[in-house]
Amino acid sequence: MPETLKNLPVLGQILSSAFAALLVILCISGRAAAAESPSLPALDGVWFTCEFARSTTPPDDECEMFDDEGFIVDGGKIAYLRNTASAETDCRGSKKGQCFLRSTQAITVSRRPVGAARIENHQLLVSYMGCTQAFDLRPQENYVAVIPAKKRCLWTRKRHFYVARYNGKIKG
Repeated sequence: MPETLKNLPVLGQILSSAFAALLVILCISGRAAAAESPSLPALDGVWFTCEFARSTTPPDDECEMFDDEGFIVDGGKIAYLRNTASAETDCRGSKKGQCFLRSTQAITVSRRPVGAARIENHQLLVSYMGCTQAFDLRPQENYVAVIPAKKRCLWTRKRHFYVARYNGKIKG
């Protein structure tokens, strides 16, 4: 038997060991990447949707421009907010006042109570009109993707929401 053929079992063991080592390295780096991914933010606070997101497509500006619609969560209660005093002109569709920069220091809003909200097992649960809707939360670096779970309440659309915390002051 030629010398190279005698070494095939040894070569197979080396390749198996190398493949196993590669899998271990991939698993470790995968865990490290998962550990570095953003965690779920605290729910309480003021949140606005990203202006330049589409129904299932994330924003193309890292959510630097907010839509004029958002919400506030305080102590498990959620309320709808609308920025009522924006003069911004760089909104989608050139609609003046229907967006504002994330860096805006203060805004004036109108509010409307919605219902209860809580986070459980990486899902946002919103109770409204007698139905509790689950939304999967997928934190990204500059926003959180909020995606309705398959079972939807009648009031829930298929649309994904891309939201970020607003850190300025609100009046109203």
